[in-house]
Amino acid sequence: MESTILIFCLQKAAEAFGTKAATIIITDIGRGIAERISGDLFRTSVEEICERVQKIIEESFFNRDLASSRSITRLFFEAASTKDYDVLTDLYRDSDHIIEQLMSKVNSWEGYLATVQLMSVALLIIASLREKPNEGDTDYYKTYHDVLLKRGKLYAEWAIPKAEMIVQIAQDSVSKGVGPYYPTPFAHEDYYAYEKECPIDKTKACYRFQFEFYDTWASGMSLERRGDPYYHISKFWNGTVLTPSLDIKEPEFKKARMDAIQNAAKKREDYLLPRIEKSTEIRDSIINICNLWKDGVAPTP
Repeated sequence: MESTILIFCLQKAAEAFGTKAATIIITDIGRGIAERISGDLFRTSVEEICERVQKIIEESFFNRDLASSRSITRLFFEAASTKDYDVLTDLYRDSDHIIEQLMSKVNSWEGYLATVQLMSVALLIIASLREKPNEGDTDYYKTYHDVLLKRGKLYAEWAIPKAEMIVQIAQDSVSKGVGPYYPTPFAHEDYYAYEKECPIDKTKACYRFQFEFYDTWASGMSLERRGDPYYHISKFWNGTVLTPSLDIKEPEFKKARMDAIQNAAKKREDYLLPRIEKSTEIRDSIINICNLWKDGVAPTP
């Protein structure tokens, strides 16, 4: 999977634990995402991953919960480019406060991604402050470097075990199992009865079996997904009325029903699998990088 903007930023934040200057890292980030983003980096980095797993983000999520985080990210890149250390100091304090709040309440896919994104920005803010010229304070660099190491460890110890949540939420994004699909309110049990004009033989009566599952992510609401229909032609139709109590005992009736269930279950599995695979890749990438944060080491070239 091509590296996402989020993973790219997390990786760049890890470089701050090494000897590379923060200004160079920030320049690298700007160059690395210049052709992939226009406007809000914070929003785009989260949306990019959500698009890969067919998840729609509610506008209220950004407007209500993440307005401050987006503002910090934007102001950071502006202040870092001008080396405005007063602004960076304010952003350091503000980001620390917001992250502390997010860590205590995050329970969503978007919330987790947004929090680790802000954590990467916070680490780069600290790395930038570490380089502030302070001729009269020889311990200034070391002080902020120690803060960087402590924050990296703190953030990683939250992010690593929490990462499993994004896979679990992805697994729960599609309804568990399958249920009967009913085209009209006149369906019976888990089948639909055609007392005349069966779709596969207009001269006969039959039962249709069709099952479905729901995707709660694709459109921000439950989206119906159906398996293929399977039919059983009645052996007990008298030309007018069906007799389900007799038909349901037939092996062919039971087989049609089971084939329909298995068909829908297979479609559900095939539909969900790519989402789980992408979520797992994202989880593993985040964990690998956060282990660098935890140990306070830069990635090897």
